Amino acid sequence: MNAQKILGCVLPCRCDDINECAQPNICPSVTTCVNTDGSYYCDCGKGYNFSGTNCIDINECEAKICSSNATCTNSPGSYTCQCLKGFLGNGSVCEDVDECSTPSQCHFNSICTNLPGSYSCPCKVGYSGNGMPQCNDINECLVDNGGCSNKATCLNSQGSFTCQCPPGFLLINKTLCQDINECETLNNPCGVNEECKNTDGSYNCPCQVGYYRPASNMACVDMDECKNKPCHPNATCLNTIGSYSCTCKREFTGNGSYCMDIDECKTSNICHSRALCTNLIGGFLCYEGNGTDCWDVNECDQSQGHACPSFSHCFNTNGSYICTCWEGFQSNGTLCEDIDECTNRSFVCPDNSTCRNLEGSYNCLCDQGFSENGSLCLDINECFLGLIKCPNFSNCINKIGYSIFNVTHDYLPMYSCVQYRPLYLKFWSRLFQDDNSSYAVTET
Repeated sequence: MNAQKILGCVLPCRCDDINECAQPNICPSVTTCVNTDGSYYCDCGKGYNFSGTNCIDINECEAKICSSNATCTNSPGSYTCQCLKGFLGNGSVCEDVDECSTPSQCHFNSICTNLPGSYSCPCKVGYSGNGMPQCNDINECLVDNGGCSNKATCLNSQGSFTCQCPPGFLLINKTLCQDINECETLNNPCGVNEECKNTDGSYNCPCQVGYYRPASNMACVDMDECKNKPCHPNATCLNTIGSYSCTCKREFTGNGSYCMDIDECKTSNICHSRALCTNLIGGFLCYEGNGTDCWDVNECDQSQGHACPSFSHCFNTNGSYICTCWEGFQSNGTLCEDIDECTNRSFVCPDNSTCRNLEGSYNCLCDQGFSENGSLCLDINECFLGLIKCPNFSNCINKIGYSIFNVTHDYLPMYSCVQYRPLYLKFWSRLFQDDNSSYAVTET
């Protein structure tokens, strides 16, 4: 093999590493020279990189070497990791702190809710606020009556509310008042002959049809509907328990509310074959005879007093009869009714008298304090008749309809008292005094 000279070495030869760091100032003074096989580098130390001329700080935070729940802070040649608020750890590992495990974090009317690195204090239902300093009660009744409806009253309470119904109502779905039908839910709420009527929130018990209540504190009794004359004038009213019935009188036909005269002459053989039948309202007449001559029938005798109504006279006429009401009565078309002379003023009572109606007549009664003298009512002189016992120091003075007396005394003014008719004296309670005595006039 031929020897060749390479870089001052004659081959074959051995190459030794050159320690560049032995050369002065090969690296900046702030670095450390590190020799390597065939080369070298300038080491700036941990946390720095050598740019060839200077040492440049490494930003370790860019490599995200801290926990996601920590903050990374770069420093010259280093860095720090600090857990965020609400987390505990060394920065590389950070665990959440459960603040709700610590008492008194939230208001007592709120609910503590743990969150990653934090917590919240929402107020309970029925309260408002931020949950930490305070949670105030919400008055639900201020808005739309709390949702209470149909006569319901909203009652606010701490954190809630209730709907209250008045008596006679039932609460439905906690908000709606529904009327209670006491007539269905109660056992016989009304009395005998009463009918239960439900009302809004209550009920009442009016009398059934055909009954009435004489007074508010009395039971229902049968109503005599016949007093109101509900039937036809030619019908008879029969009162029954809780009702009434109308029956047409004899000689009439109908339902009682309307009665029509029966034409008896249409009935065969109602009269003698030789008599003439004449229909009347409520009856008929048969003019009797021998076929050639006919004579009048006295209906007033044949009817035995039933041809005409009560309080009337029957006058037979040729072929018929007439009913005339007694004096003091008048006809209403069917019956004779009493005339109330005191109401229609068809007469004049004397002064100082009062009219009193009688059946078919009337009389005039003298007022108290007056007496009858023929057709006049004259004042009674109670003083003259000695009917007045006046006290001492008094004089009886007769007045029209009553008496008075005067009291005299040397030291007192005059007093008077009225007697209220006719024999009852009322004296005002007055005290009479003199130098040695006192006494009072009282009611007698």
